[in-house]
Amino acid sequence: MLSKAPPLRLQARVRSTNAFNQSQSASVESAASFDAGEDPVTARSGGFASATIAPHRAWILCTLLFFATALSFLDRQVLSVLAPELMREFGLSNTVYSRVVFAFVLSYTVMFALGGRLMDALGTRLGLALSVGVWSLASAAHALARGPWLLGISRFFLGVGEGPCFPAATKGAVEWMPPRQRALAVGFANGGSAFGAVLAPPLTVWWAGLFGWRGAFAATAALGLLWLAAWQLAFRGLPPAASSPPAHRGASFKSLLARPEVRRFMLARFFFDPVFYFYMFWIPQYLSRE
Repeated sequence: MLSKAPPLRLQARVRSTNAFNQSQSASVESAASFDAGEDPVTARSGGFASATIAPHRAWILCTLLFFATALSFLDRQVLSVLAPELMREFGLSNTVYSRVVFAFVLSYTVMFALGGRLMDALGTRLGLALSVGVWSLASAAHALARGPWLLGISRFFLGVGEGPCFPAATKGAVEWMPPRQRALAVGFANGGSAFGAVLAPPLTVWWAGLFGWRGAFAATAALGLLWLAAWQLAFRGLPPAASSPPAHRGASFKSLLARPEVRRFMLARFFFDPVFYFYMFWIPQYLSRE
């Protein structure tokens, strides 16, 4: 004989018990992920790890990103402010000076383009630390220059270090902030460039007056080393996921180029940047002569 089906009330109880057990299992799994230093939501979704960082710690990291972009613009402008003095001391013509400047622009352009891929490979914490470390050493090398060749080599490696800075700042701000605050964080982190550009002329003149032009380059290198120390301290006590968030697949470069707003932005920067850097590298000389 066929057995009778269990009463409907009993079936409902069984379903309720199964649902409760599944809920408990998910809770235990989430707790285990949390104890391992991993955000449960991030662990399951493969998304960004912003939930692993308390809001105040995330803003501390974004503030350090702000100072990184500020240092980037400060360091690159020291040569421009000191150019009249350096050209007199080394007997540089405008042509030779332009080649020194070009060494920076060339390496900076290449590394800016490759910086995002480099940050994806190394992670923002390590990648940006290497970036600031390289350009700080390059800034210090300027102080040892005895002629245009070492000056040009120093500028080249300054561009190598500074190129990945802005991709790293954008990546870090997106990784560590919740979605509703990401636009603000990205703007804040990248806004350090304007702060550094404004501070560069008076600080450079002040340092050069106190320590000479070589001391001005050494001072910017020292600021970079201080930033590196603060950067390492800022990650103390954070889970590993905060330093190396889970990789996730973004849009392809081809799909980005298919978007008209991306093409318009690239075209605008193509025409704007040459003018901007021309003024950055040549205006101090013009003003000193006039």
